[in-house]
Amino acid sequence: MKSCLYLLLLSSLYLSTNVSAFEAKTNKKAEEQRHFSIGINGNAMLRFENETFAVRNPRQRLRFIGRVGLTAKYAEFTFVSRLSTGLKNRQNVPAITVIKFNSQPQPDSDIFVERLFMQYRTKPITITVGKQPWAFANQTDTFWDRQLNPQGVHANYQFGSGDQARVAWLKPLDGATDTVGKLVIVQYETSIPLAQGKLVLAPWWVDYQGGSAQFAKRDTQYDHQSLRFSGVFETGLWRYGVDAGYTLDAPELISGNKQNQSLAIQVNYGKLKKQGDYQAHLRFFRIERFGVISEFAQNATAGFATANIKGFDTRVRYRISRSVWVGVRYSQLDTITGTVESSHRFRIETAATF
Repeated sequence: MKSCLYLLLLSSLYLSTNVSAFEAKTNKKAEEQRHFSIGINGNAMLRFENETFAVRNPRQRLRFIGRVGLTAKYAEFTFVSRLSTGLKNRQNVPAITVIKFNSQPQPDSDIFVERLFMQYRTKPITITVGKQPWAFANQTDTFWDRQLNPQGVHANYQFGSGDQARVAWLKPLDGATDTVGKLVIVQYETSIPLAQGKLVLAPWWVDYQGGSAQFAKRDTQYDHQSLRFSGVFETGLWRYGVDAGYTLDAPELISGNKQNQSLAIQVNYGKLKKQGDYQAHLRFFRIERFGVISEFAQNATAGFATANIKGFDTRVRYRISRSVWVGVRYSQLDTITGTVESSHRFRIETAATF
């Protein structure tokens, strides 16, 4: 009887000690999660550009992109602000011209608040409010130039390891101090594991209510409702992606031709994660005028409007250290209808992050 009493006493002491240790560990973990942290980060790029056009003067110039940001975290909240070089009234142009190698206009050189947002992240939902980066699962920037950071609210709901939904109410920028139109987007993304890789499918719906603009004037006055699809097959270091769109209410400015489709196909190789890695892509695209909203579509491939075009874009990057990579890029495109224009853009670039 006495031995049983001793055993019971020792067992109780052991359990109470471990429960106390577990509670202390849990409290410590909760305290760590609520710890306040703040950090500075940024990146810089130096780029040589050589552009030739069919009806415009060529441009050879050295350009610079610089960004610096502040990130603060507390518990489930993250606060981000970031400054960028570029044109404050055309914020899809983050580069400033350092040297001109031929005769050409000198664009402005501004510094502006590129991002300013708050994010609340917990399982299964993430909510972002403010001037924020693009956060949808498109494989290319055919529909939206990722240099643009619209204002608004974005919500992401994670159903499981491979399924999530995104909803956003956004106001695209018109210069440094105003916006143009309203953009509502709903997207569902599902990931399907396969024997040789992974298939990701993401259908989405876009509703843009247009408005008048002072700076962002290219087709932003037209309403735009479209059905879009983004998908990618990943296997090893390879990615085969597609972005396609069909606009439902495009203006028929040309009888019998709605010009309301967009398609981009891109093949990627490599990850560019560690020193010695390289990454390459090859993209083919055909974007009719009302297949996208011209002002918000990709700006990286041409020196003129980024709708009503077809062509290809290719890029190779090599990481020479943990924070520095070098690369080359070449784009060639032509207009589909209307004014005949073509562009050839060659770049040599290097970038560093900190």
